[in-house]
Amino acid sequence: MQYHLRVDADGATINGVAVPVPEGSDPHSAASRAVIAAARREHPHDRLVPVLAETPQGAWRMAVVDGHLLPLEDAQRQQETASVTRVSPMDSPAPGTARAQPTPTRGGPLLGYDPPDRASVSRRQVLLGAGGIGVLALGGIGTSALTKRSAPSSSASGAPTPTTRKQIPALPDGQDAPGGWSTDAAWALEDIADPRPSLAMHDGLVITLTQPAGTGILTLTAVHAETGERAWSSPLPQGTTVTAGPSLITLEGAARVVVATQDAVLAWDAVTGKQHVKVAVPSDAASVTTSAFGVWSNHSGQRRRALIGGTFQPFTLPKGTSPLGVLGRQLVVADTKGQVWKLSAGKAAGKPTKLQGPKGWSPGTVVLATDALLVTGWNRDQQLALRAFDLTTLKPRWTTRPQRGWQGFLPVIGVSPDRSWAIVANRTVDLRTGAIQTIAAKWSTVGISDTHAWGDDGRVILTCTKTGHLVHASHAPTKVDTALISGGTADHVLVTGSIANNSTLYCLPRATRP
Repeated sequence: MQYHLRVDADGATINGVAVPVPEGSDPHSAASRAVIAAARREHPHDRLVPVLAETPQGAWRMAVVDGHLLPLEDAQRQQETASVTRVSPMDSPAPGTARAQPTPTRGGPLLGYDPPDRASVSRRQVLLGAGGIGVLALGGIGTSALTKRSAPSSSASGAPTPTTRKQIPALPDGQDAPGGWSTDAAWALEDIADPRPSLAMHDGLVITLTQPAGTGILTLTAVHAETGERAWSSPLPQGTTVTAGPSLITLEGAARVVVATQDAVLAWDAVTGKQHVKVAVPSDAASVTTSAFGVWSNHSGQRRRALIGGTFQPFTLPKGTSPLGVLGRQLVVADTKGQVWKLSAGKAAGKPTKLQGPKGWSPGTVVLATDALLVTGWNRDQQLALRAFDLTTLKPRWTTRPQRGWQGFLPVIGVSPDRSWAIVANRTVDLRTGAIQTIAAKWSTVGISDTHAWGDDGRVILTCTKTGHLVHASHAPTKVDTALISGGTADHVLVTGSIANNSTLYCLPRATRP
C-alpha cells in the first residue's frame, strides 16, 4: 500500500484524511510524524513503505524505512545496505569501517521528522522541538512542548555543587560515552532534575535545572563549563511545574535564561543569576513558546500574546503564519510563501514584506531564525537552496548551493549555542557564509555544541565537526548503550547518566586514542 501525503499552508492529509495539527505546530511536521506513525502501526513487518508526497511545489516519491521518511532512492539503498550488512551485537566497529556506512557523497537528506527510537526513548533526547512553519528551529531553542518537571512542596532548599576529581562518579553501567569520547569525566553535576535536561549555554556557563536530594525544590543552577564549579543558583518557588526551558533568549537586547512554569514566565540574567522578570501567563493560554529572541503564549485560532516590556501583548496573526520572535516591540511572523510581517500589538497586520528569493525559485518554509538571521528554503527543479536574510532589514545575506532531493520536508535541525552554524537535515550550514556540507546519508541530530554535533545513524551515535566531517572512533557503542547526549562545550560532550531516579550530568573530553 502506498500512502498519499499532501501538505500545503492550510493543512495536511494522508490518503484524503485530514491530519490533526497541534497548536503551535505546522502541517509539514504533523504530516511527517503521522505518516511515519501510520507506517509503523499498519505495516509493522514491512521495512519499506512507499509514500507519494505532494506540496504546492510538486510531488515526490518517498518511503518510510526504519522510522525515517526518505526519498525513495535513498530508502531503497538503505534497505539494500541493511540486508547485506549484519553486525553482531558484540561488535563495536568504527563508523564506515566494519559495517557499511551510508555514503555522504550522494543522495538526499532525511526529509521527514525523525522521532526517537521507541526502543530507547528513555535514553535519547532530540533536543530541538519541531514548531512554527515547516520544521522550524528558533535559534536552537525548541518549542514549549517539553516534559513537565514538578517540585513538590518542601521547606528545604539548596543547590548541588559539582564533585571534585576524586569524587567524580563513573558513568552508570550500560551508559557509555559516545564513540571518540572518554568515559573519564572532567567534571560531573549531580541531582539533575530531568534525565533529558534542557541546557542553556552562555559566556562559558552551563545552566540547567537541578533538584537536590531530599529537598523537593527545583533550582536553576549555573556552572563553569571548563571546571564545573558553581557560578550561581536560584531556587524556584515551591510546587513549581516547569513547562519550557531553561532557554537562552535575547529579551529586549539582553541575554536572559528563561523558564516557563504552569502559571508564570521567569527570566534571569545569564551571567549573574539575578532574576529580572516574573510575568503571569495569561489564564486562557494553551501553552508558552520560547524562541531565540522571544516568548509568546498560544491561544485559540490565530491569537498570540508576546512578552514585550514586561507584559504579554495581544496579537492576531495573518492566516497561515507562525511567530518567529520579538524584534523591539514587534512580533515577527512568516508564512510558507516567502512573506514576513512585523506586527504591532493590537493593530492590523498590514502588508507583508516579500522576501527576495533566487531568480526563478519558488519560496518554501522558514527553516530557522536567530536574533540576527532568518533562513528560508527555496525550490526549483527538484532541488532546494537555503537563503539567509538579515532579520532587521530582511535583505539577503547568502544562499547555499542547490541541494538535490530537498523538496519541502526538512526534519528537526540543530543550531549551535553561539548561533554560528546549524544542521539542517543531514547537512551542516555555516550561518556566516552559507557554506553547506553533507555529513552522512543517514543522520538524525541528538545534540550540538559550538564545535561538534552528534547524530543517530540508526545504530550508533556519530560525531561530526562544524564543517560536516565525521570524527573517527575506534570504539562506537550502540546507541542504546550510549549515555544520553544533552549538548557540548568547545572540547567536551555533555551527557546524562541515570541510576533509578538519580541523574548526573557528565562533561566528557575527547578520548586520547580516538
